[in-house]
Amino acid sequence: MKRPLLFFGLLLASLLMLFWIFRTGPRFVDEWGHGEQILRLAHGDFTRVSYLTTFPGYHALMAVPVTLTGAESLVALRFFSFLGGAVALFFFFQIMTVLRARERYWRTVQLAWFPLLFPYWFLVYTDLWGLAAVLLAVWLALRKKTGTCALAAALAVLIRQPNIFWAGLIWLALMKPYCDFAAKERGRLFYRGLGRTWPFLVLFAAFLIFMAWNGGVALGDRSVQQVTLNLTNVWFFLFTVCLLFLPDCVRGLRLAGQRWRSDRGFRLRTVLVLAVSWALFGLTYELSSLYNKINLDYVLHNIVLYAVATQPWARVVALAVIPLGLAGWFLTPFLQERWRWLLPIALLSVAVLPYVEPRYYIVPFALFLAFRHPLPRRVEIGLALFYVALSLWIDIAAFRMWFFP
Repeated sequence: MKRPLLFFGLLLASLLMLFWIFRTGPRFVDEWGHGEQILRLAHGDFTRVSYLTTFPGYHALMAVPVTLTGAESLVALRFFSFLGGAVALFFFFQIMTVLRARERYWRTVQLAWFPLLFPYWFLVYTDLWGLAAVLLAVWLALRKKTGTCALAAALAVLIRQPNIFWAGLIWLALMKPYCDFAAKERGRLFYRGLGRTWPFLVLFAAFLIFMAWNGGVALGDRSVQQVTLNLTNVWFFLFTVCLLFLPDCVRGLRLAGQRWRSDRGFRLRTVLVLAVSWALFGLTYELSSLYNKINLDYVLHNIVLYAVATQPWARVVALAVIPLGLAGWFLTPFLQERWRWLLPIALLSVAVLPYVEPRYYIVPFALFLAFRHPLPRRVEIGLALFYVALSLWIDIAAFRMWFFP
């Protein structure tokens, strides 16, 4: 018990020290709307800020400490949001304790300093509390607490609508033991699973009803929030996999090489998948969203996207990203195979989003961190140190207004 407490004390102390350094940085884009919505709720005003595109679950959570303390400054709001990250780390640590206890310390460090997540430790954004709710639901699922797990999943959806995908993932993982289609009483077994996971079915039905009533899942400006098919987002997802999980990509290529030599069917499937992937990349790559235009060159990922769209050398590199990213994402061994539904669901979850935004990858990457089979310890430590260096570079650049990821 003492070792986990000491670990969390040191980890949170390091993050709090950085919070103190970055606490007065410039107010970033969505902080204006989120801050206004939180203060409205804290003052008993339940009207919605018109240009926000999320349910007010995050804002209701944040309004509680604002109401209790009376602290309404930007620094206070950032600190209350920071606490969501601490909660997320706690639940991630509990997940790793169930999955592979000896890996829990370095994996938790990797999540705390994960470069896509790290900037939001110091901002008023929904991502930390949304991740905390998803991780709570996953932890409860691992402990077979189906009812409370569904409530946590519902909270995650109320914080961020795209979390419905992770509610679906959890439901599929819970249903796996009831889907033995070779069993004699497979029908009865399947219906028993439905009976035990019925709160998730209620959540999905409520979400579908909302979609039908609202004409889509978006709130606010529908012109930029409609559900669509955006395969450019899938490509950038794979690019980010290559950047942040390169050791897993190398392991995936090695496993692919072994299967290539021994399995003719795998060779045929690989050629087909790569041919289709490259064709789709060539036919569908575009920057149609106003949020991904090069005039927003303060945003680092837009510079990458624009280079691929206009530079032949970047186009060639982009083609190489696809097999490397697919190998790392789909061939990485998992600690529990029933959670491999994460892999296709993650690609689907970004394919329906209308523009490329790397923070939308935070939840699937956090779950991937938890469930992927460990690499050699020196590699895991090296990966953690790489995350620390990259995160500090990103945050220093962001708060000096050089660029934002």
